[in-house]
Formats: sequence, C-alpha cells, structure tokens
Amino acid sequence: MNLLATIEITKMKKWILVIIPFLIIFQSFFSGSHLVWGDSPYFYPENLKELFSLPQAWDNRTDNFGGPQNLVLWLYFPTFLYGLINHFLGLSNDWLIRIIFYFPATILGISGCYFFLKRYTQNTISQLFGSLIYLFNSYFLLLIDGGQVGVALAYGLFPWVVYLGLSFLNKNKLQSYLASLMALILITNIDLRVAILSVGMIIVLSLFDFKIPKRCILKGLTLLFVPIILIDAFWLIPLLQATVSSQIIAIPLVQDLKTTTLLDSLVLFQPHFPLNEFGHIFPIPFYYFVLPLLLIIGGLLKKDNKYLLILFLCFAFLAKGSTFPFGKIYDFLVTKLPFGIAFRDSTKFYIPLIMLASILLAFFVDYLKKLKYCGVYLALLYIYLLILIYPSLIGGLTGVLSKNTTNTDQDTMIYQLLKTKSDVRSLWFPEKLPLAFSSQQVPAISADSLYLERPFASMIDGTYDLYNYLNSPQLIPWLKLVGTQYLFFPENDRKKTWSNQDVLERQQFISFVDKVFSTEQRLSLNYPAFKLDQVASHFFTVPKVYFVLGGEELYNQIFRDKPNFNLANQGFVFLEDPRLNLNQLNMIKQGDASTIILGNKTRDDLAMVYLNQSLLSDKAVVTKKWGQRSGAEYLDWKSELLKGGVRTYDFANSSSVYFSSINGELLSYKSNLREGDYELAIRNTSASDSAKLRLEINNQSFDVKAKSSNQFTWQIIGPIHLSGNQKLDITNLGGFQAINGVAIINQDSLSWARSQADQLLSRLPPAQLTDIEASSDKFGLADDQFINLTEHRLNLRSSDNWLIMTDHYDSGWKINPSSINLPGYAMFNAIYLSSHTADQLIDLKYQPQRTVDLGLRVSLLSAVVLLLCLGGYYLKKRHEY
Repeated sequence: MNLLATIEITKMKKWILVIIPFLIIFQSFFSGSHLVWGDSPYFYPENLKELFSLPQAWDNRTDNFGGPQNLVLWLYFPTFLYGLINHFLGLSNDWLIRIIFYFPATILGISGCYFFLKRYTQNTISQLFGSLIYLFNSYFLLLIDGGQVGVALAYGLFPWVVYLGLSFLNKNKLQSYLASLMALILITNIDLRVAILSVGMIIVLSLFDFKIPKRCILKGLTLLFVPIILIDAFWLIPLLQATVSSQIIAIPLVQDLKTTTLLDSLVLFQPHFPLNEFGHIFPIPFYYFVLPLLLIIGGLLKKDNKYLLILFLCFAFLAKGSTFPFGKIYDFLVTKLPFGIAFRDSTKFYIPLIMLASILLAFFVDYLKKLKYCGVYLALLYIYLLILIYPSLIGGLTGVLSKNTTNTDQDTMIYQLLKTKSDVRSLWFPEKLPLAFSSQQVPAISADSLYLERPFASMIDGTYDLYNYLNSPQLIPWLKLVGTQYLFFPENDRKKTWSNQDVLERQQFISFVDKVFSTEQRLSLNYPAFKLDQVASHFFTVPKVYFVLGGEELYNQIFRDKPNFNLANQGFVFLEDPRLNLNQLNMIKQGDASTIILGNKTRDDLAMVYLNQSLLSDKAVVTKKWGQRSGAEYLDWKSELLKGGVRTYDFANSSSVYFSSINGELLSYKSNLREGDYELAIRNTSASDSAKLRLEINNQSFDVKAKSSNQFTWQIIGPIHLSGNQKLDITNLGGFQAINGVAIINQDSLSWARSQADQLLSRLPPAQLTDIEASSDKFGLADDQFINLTEHRLNLRSSDNWLIMTDHYDSGWKINPSSINLPGYAMFNAIYLSSHTADQLIDLKYQPQRTVDLGLRVSLLSAVVLLLCLGGYYLKKRHEY
C-alpha cells in the first residue's frame, strides 16, 4: 500500500511540469478583469435574461440589422448555458465566461490529451510531455488570447471526443458508449467544424488500430450517430432546410487569408503569434525548426505507428490552406465537398495536427527514457518547449492573456445610456467593441460591414476604401432611416501597434468625423460620439411604395432637387432587384402602392425581369476573353466599370457582369434550341455612344450600340429562325463594353412577358420623381409589442398600407403565410398590409421559426426515448446479474 501511495505521489509531482506554466500563462483567469477581447462575448444582465430562451431562427446581435440563424444554431447551447446559470445562480458574465469557456477549455485540453496518449504509451512522463505541447502552443494560446472561446472550448474537448470514441469502438460497453455519446453531443453543439474533424479522426485512427475489430466500426458509429442526429435535430433540421433552399451563402465564415504556410504548420507555429494583430505576420523563429525533427524521429522509431507521421504530414498540408504548394487543390476540396466551405479557414486543421504532434512527441520521450542521462535530456526538452511559447510566459500577449487592465468607465457610461432606450440602434466604427452594450431591442451594428448593404455600397466608388460612404451627403439621412441614434468612434480595439503615421491618421480622422457630424449632438466621451435626432423606429408605416425600374441613381437626383427629402415618407422597391418576385405584385390593390418610376428604361426592360430565369447561364459560356465578376460582387464589378468610364447604380441580375476594353475580344455562348422563331436579348452598357458590339449567330450578324452609357438596358433583336445547337458570338468592336445578361427567347415567351409588363404598367401607371413628396418628419409609427426575436405584435392604423421593418430583408417575415414581403430600399422588409381595414393588432412572424420548433420537438422527444431505452437496458442487465 505504501509503495502504491509513493507511486501516486511521484505522479502528482510530475504534474508540476504543467501546473507552473499554467498558472503563469493563464494568471488572468484568476484576476478581476472581464476577460473579453476580440471575439469573446460580453453579456450584460439584460443580455443574460435574453439568453434564457428557446432557440431562435433570427438574431440581431451578431448580424447587422438581423439575420437568419438556421445555419448556425449549433452555437445555441453554450450561450443558453449563460442564461440558464444566470437565471438560477445569478452569476455575472465575468464568472460565466470562466466556468463555461476558459477553465473547461484548458483543463479538458490537458486532461483529454493525457488520457488519449495512454492508448499509445504507458509512460507517465511521455504522456505529460505530449499533453504539454497540446496545451501550450502558439495556436491554442492565440485562440484564448483572441477570445475565440467557442473554438478554444472545442479544442479542449477534441482529444476527449476522440479518446472516448475509440474506447467505445474498442470495448463496446454501455459505460463507454454513454461517455462517447455525451462527448459527441457536446462538441456538435459547441463547434460543428471541430466536431466533423473529431469524427474524422475517430474513423481514421480506428481503421489503423488492430485492437478494434473492423466489423464493429460501422456498427458502433451508427449507434453513436443515430441518436446524435436525432438529439441535434433542433439545429440540424433548420440547417438542412436552409442548405436545400440555397441559404448556405449566409453562413458567417472566416475567409482563408492565406497567411499560414506549409512551414508554419509543419513547425506548429501560428504566424500571428504573439502580437495577435490582424495582418501583422511574424517569421518563424529559427528554434521552431527543431520541433519537426523531434516529431519525425519519434514517428520513425515506432515502426508500428508510422501511419501517424503520415497523418501528421497530411494535416500539415491541410492546415496551410490555399497557399503554396498545391493551393488550388485545397480550394477545390473546400468548394466541391459537402460543407467544405465551413473549412475556408484552414487553421482549424491545426487541432488534429497538434494532437498528432503530441503522440509523436510522446514517442520521442519514450526514446529519451531509454538513454543514459535521460533526466538531463528531458530537462532540456522541457525548457525547449517553454521557449517555443516564451512570450506568453513573460506577459507578451496582448489580449485576454495580457497583463493590461481595461478601463471600463466609458463602457459603463454607454451601458447606462443605452439600456434605458428601446427600438434604436448604435453604430460603432470600425466595429462593435466587446464591451459595447447590445440587446434585442437596442442592437449595436459594426461599420466595417456596412459596405455589404446596398444603399451604403452605392455611396462607395471602388474597393480600396470601404468606409467611403462617410463622404456621402446622403449618409446621415440613411443612418436615420436605419434607426441609428448613437454613433461611436473609439480607437480600433484590435490594433496593437501604432506608428507615428497611424497616430497622425487617427487625428485626421477625428477631425473629419467632427466635420461630418458637426450639426449633431456630441456626447461627452474620450472619443468622438454623437446622437442623431428624429431617427426612424424599427417598424414604421408608409402610405405608398414606389416601384423603381432602374438603379439607386434616383436618390442622388431626389436629394439634389429636394434638400429636405425624408426617406421614411415612402418606401422604394427596385424591380430589377434579383430577390424580387414580380408575380407578387399582382396581389397589390390599385392605389395601395404608388406607381412605377421608369427612369430611362422601357417596357422591354420590365418585361425581361419576368424572364430572368430564361437567361443563358455562366455555364453556357464556351469562349471568354472578357473579364468577369459575379453579379453578387457589386463593388467589384462596379469598380471594373468605373475603370472603364461607366458609373452605374444598377442592379445585376442572376448572370455575371462581363466587361471588355479591347477591340476584337470575344464572348461566346452555346445553347440547344427547339426549332422556332427567337429573339436575341442583351443587357449592356458602354462608356461612349460610339462603342459597338457585334452579335453573330447562325451565319447572321447584328451590330448593337448601348442605349445608355451609365445604365444597363435590354436590347431585343429579331426574329431569327433557329434550331439545334447554336453558338452566339459577341465581339467588342471598340471602346469599353459591359454585359449583364444574354438570352435567346422564343417569341411566345417574349409576348407573354410583354403582356405581363403592360398589365403591371396599367395597374401601376408610371410616375415622375417630382411626384414624390419632399419633406415631412412625421413618419407612421407602428407600436411594437415585442414578444421575441421571431415574433412582433404591432398596433397599426387603418390608413397604413405598407409596413417597413428595418431588419435585413428576408422573405420569411410575414403576417400570414400568403402575405407579401418585398425588399424595401434594396435592404429591408416592405410588407404589404393587404387585408388591413381598421385599427388593429397584427402578428408579424418569422416563418422559418416553425422549422426550428419542429426540430426542437424532435430533439426533446429523442432525448426522452434515449433515456428510457438506456434505463431499460440498464435494468435488464442488472436483473441478469
């Protein structure tokens, strides 16, 4: 008994190797600081109450002007824990972020790796050294320092998930099954990407493990995945539904910035270490190059486990992403594999890479233990591993793990100011700070992504300065329309190093901001902050909506001719907005909507909107010497057109924008047609009236000039008798040319579209810009009895015809399943009040919430059934014994 006790004491002493650096590096965990920096959340008391709720399909905290959450509901569980614990124990954010994220991430990481290494070595010191590198490496330390708490927690759980999964496949016992099931459920509700990596590791390692019968792998994984899929149905069903309906583009993903090289991943170096500042890349320190040599030696010495070294090299290749070499292979895998786009940020592959490195290092320590003077070698190795992350030991990190204390006086003042408000927004330049107060009824938005919103993008020329909308005279009217009452301009929280030039530019920016908002009320803060008056509410009503056939150039003319123009007097819907379904307009009563503003466009431009699905796709292009930009990349193609001398505010349709400035450049389409009479249709513009295009098909040619030098307009040529495979060649005959849409349309379809256009114009006759009311500060108020993020109860007047909701446009927002919701202002929801005849309360609901509710019922029922089955199985086994 004394011998066993001595052995245990000796093992505990060895843990000092981990405990001492843990206490030094993570000393901020034991301080009184908020531990929020970068991406870490801070929830005020109002936020914690909001989090104690069922999963919502809409959110306005992480998305400017709100956004659907169907694709990221797997993030629900950790934040729900915040609300749950606060509700029953009353703990604040400072306690919750520690007990939910920081301590579990670090403790689970070191303990999970330690137990996982028991599968490969029985030497305690080898297990500790392997665990040491898993916890103390530049990648994980930057996750913690940068406040990426969700990824950090998944990182800590990763070795446990793999270890418990392999243990279940090996032992096939109820206890190991339950442990593995719980671990997988946890990680799938913390970070789906890391969960996918952990499952991949379980499969790969089990295939190479001779102790695990191969026939048991599929059976065991099925027993795990079926209940997990059912229990995770509350986020999995909405995810699949959104993916099928092509909402996958809405996933908020970190793009591969191509900052990680193959050398970085091979030596386990994160190139932003230790400063952790965006764009500030450090070269690999020379001493890092010793580490892969040790790992290779460890892998080669274990003859039966050389596959682990091969796996290490494979994950090193994946972790480098799309950088040299063979970067296009990674891009191909990301874009073609199911959910591959989730790994656009290739650094997630550092997680299995580092775990494999911990195994190889443990093998190397096994080798050292056999040598004479092994104690000296192990001491040197320990010192070397600490040198790899020495900036964190001397207080050189700059975020959560820094020794700097944050002055929260300003944040407290802003919190006290905003928490008493409702139905307004605050805008932060360049982005919302971690301590910025934001609630469901007083959301905070970030200026660094305003360029994604069409009205603000229209104020920007080119892609160099994405804040150029600050120079626009339309800025303040638009800020008031979106309900922005408070504007804050603090220093960039993520910028760690300041040069003299940076300081000078900051001073110049402050002077510029003071000038832009000189007529607005300034707040008493240490940095520029302003309050705007007479801002629109979250919901307001308008008697009319103008349907615009054209682009946003009309705003320039209206503001020029009507200085007191108020955007909230009426709504605007752009007929060429690709999200608009023109058939919905047939349900609008004559007079409820105003009229159509044609601008410089014609009936044929309107008719072709009905035929948007008939355009030749980009896949039909067989010869392309012209430049190309996706229609969704507005600033990119707008910039290319500006270079060619074309300034347009038009909308692009479903086709790409092609452009050419070289005489003779060719663009060719191929199409298979039934025999009949067809019309050629082309939507184009050019920089001058003399520029021409030549269209050639079936040995016939036509020369075409653009109707407008600053607008895309449709031109229709024909009829032409065509049949079979046809090739349409479009040649630039000189000057700058741009095309957005080509179609070969049979005459019956064109006649139908023209008749639809005529009917719409007869019901909504064209109007002039001069018909639009100039000024009024009294927009219609819609009293919002807030229920939750997906449901609002509104008190409307009988004179109201249209409801404007200043959240991102989403067709899911409806009064009833058949109501009309149009993209108002090319940004918001313009909801038609068709059956509204008297003052009444109406319920506005986000329809996709029904899918989330269905998934939640499936999850709860599945959890109950699983518990009953497991309980019955346990009782049966107990009775047998």
